Amino acid sequence: MALVFTKADMTPACAQNPLNFAENHASTLWHDCQNRFPKSEVFAASVTGASGLRLVGGRRCRVPLRVEPQGIVEPFGWLIEQLP
Repeated sequence: MALVFTKADMTPACAQNPLNFAENHASTLWHDCQNRFPKSEVFAASVTGASGLRLVGGRRCRVPLRVEPQGIVEPFGWLIEQLP
């Protein structure tokens, strides 16, 4: 079971250490995954390198300024390694 946190760029703690982030912020989900699926791993993924704020309809919305994929292929590589 690969648990992938997306938009990890929004939380630096998640991007730096996804396992620690899972244990601190989604511990029940993470422990349930470990109990049900002996081969489990946590990943952090992001496609935004930087973002800015823009007013849309009077509300501030986050807009990506550049695309920098990170952590996209790692879960797939890990899954392939787990195949018999």
